[in-house]
Amino acid sequence: MGPAGVAGSQASRRAAQGRRRSGQAALVAIAEKVAAAPSGKEDPPPLDAFLAGLRTAWQGGEVRPTALPKAKQKRARRRPDPFAAVDSQLRDWFLAEPWRTSREFLDRLQSEHPGRYPDGQIRTLQQRLKIWRMEHAHALVFGSGNKLDAHADAPREHPREATGAAHGSILG
Repeated sequence: MGPAGVAGSQASRRAAQGRRRSGQAALVAIAEKVAAAPSGKEDPPPLDAFLAGLRTAWQGGEVRPTALPKAKQKRARRRPDPFAAVDSQLRDWFLAEPWRTSREFLDRLQSEHPGRYPDGQIRTLQQRLKIWRMEHAHALVFGSGNKLDAHADAPREHPREATGAAHGSILG
């Protein structure tokens, strides 16, 4: 590189340093303005005003930013219960053989009622058996008799249908 190239590169370095210095000076000036400015904090309200606000603060609900929103209610059944007609029969089968799977119960239903219960109903039956097994296990662990035997004729609602369903409950 010749003398003209060296002089040109030195000049560009000086210009870059000048820009950096002016940028640094601008940042220092901004920082000084912020430090000199008032903090913007307000004085806390008097104790009487604060306590008066507490009397009605609960009416507005949770005001903390970390609070979780209230859980929404689960929606009720949208379709009629496909197993309503055979609920007591299914319950009897379950009580007689609680180790059977929902697939075995559905196959048995399909053989007794051909064309009425398609394979797509397996999930509904699985949910029903899950509830019955939960109730059965609860009765075994905590005693108080078998809920399934004691209330076989009483209509019950699905846990997700606490508000009630328009088409009847899932368990009968």
